[in-house]
Amino acid sequence: MSITARHRGNRWKRPNVWLGKLIPTLICIFGFYGYRLVLLEVYPLIKAHTPTVALLYLSWVNFFLGLVVFSYSLVYFHRKPRTNSLQVPAEVQQKRVVFACDEAGEPLRCDRDNCNGSYLSIRTRHCRDCQSCQVGFDHHCSFMDNCVSTSSTFNPFVTFIFYAVLLLVVALVPLAPLQYRAFREVIATTWRTEKMREDWWSRWYSWVGGPVWRYAGAIVLGYLQYPSVSIDRPFLVPGHRVKTLVRDGITYAYDESLYPRLATPTLSTLVLVAFATLIVGIGIGMLCMIILNARKGMSAVQVERTHRYRLQQRSGISTSHDARLRLWIPFSETDTTEGVEGGAVVMVEPDTPLFDFGPMENWKRLMGQNWWDWFVPTRIPPHDDTVVNPSILEHLLTEARKKQ
Repeated sequence: MSITARHRGNRWKRPNVWLGKLIPTLICIFGFYGYRLVLLEVYPLIKAHTPTVALLYLSWVNFFLGLVVFSYSLVYFHRKPRTNSLQVPAEVQQKRVVFACDEAGEPLRCDRDNCNGSYLSIRTRHCRDCQSCQVGFDHHCSFMDNCVSTSSTFNPFVTFIFYAVLLLVVALVPLAPLQYRAFREVIATTWRTEKMREDWWSRWYSWVGGPVWRYAGAIVLGYLQYPSVSIDRPFLVPGHRVKTLVRDGITYAYDESLYPRLATPTLSTLVLVAFATLIVGIGIGMLCMIILNARKGMSAVQVERTHRYRLQQRSGISTSHDARLRLWIPFSETDTTEGVEGGAVVMVEPDTPLFDFGPMENWKRLMGQNWWDWFVPTRIPPHDDTVVNPSILEHLLTEARKKQ
């Protein structure tokens, strides 16, 4: 059996590992303060005007939030065994099926990190961030601090993104217009003041990062200055209570908003809404990319390997690494007792659609045969690396026979 070069790296030197610890923490912080804003201010504000709409709004937020947390947990807490399968399947040992091999036609094994000579199927890849091989490897996700693979976590990963986008869109429907109004209020109130001119517009460092830095800095500074220059400004949303304050024997009365983070512009609320909007954009982009690749029968790592291989070909730079894959192609299949008549090793380029069975069939093989399976995070379709595109297999068989 072929074994890859023995190597054990320090995973803590890899940026993905550090990001995998930082990003989930930031997501939890964002989720906590975002849900707190929705529950304590957005929902009561809607309820004060239309209780039925408020109930529907909160119900949908909680429903999608539950699905998001559940889907995320399935990926985040999924732990691969420290050693993968050491046993080569019988049909591979007998060379009755297509499998990844070395120059001599022997099944590949991996001895990197924690793999200890585990068997490498066609779509198994070694993840240096997790230091183990993953069957059906798609990519390592820093947001999840785990691998995404078609054999275990692809379905919950896709449903997480889908439900996260729906959750944020529902939450932003009443919140975004209020923050847009607050944003315009800050600009109109603070940008033309003498204090802003002295503190920012007339300073040389306001141009250090170009126009983006100049106006972004003015926005942040405007939010910080707003409370001091807007004493007599009315609240942006109705609803307040009268509070009293006794100072030096004199009682003062003042209005306090029932929705302090919505009635007056606050930088923290702006950051929450901007971050949520950014995540929605990223999520939609990721869903489009995932669906496009899935319907082509390609994984993210295969797309990346293809890109590097084509770039290497165009540049004419020779390297010791060959991105092509060696496959054992059996000439004909018989039953287990009789074995096979023989076969040959064929080199396959990274973009060869080995597992392309048509757009819809490709999607069903990843997400489930029934449409309702596509929205259930726990549905994991069967994974099989020995069944390849019949037309591609016929072409590979022709190439294999030429070598005899």
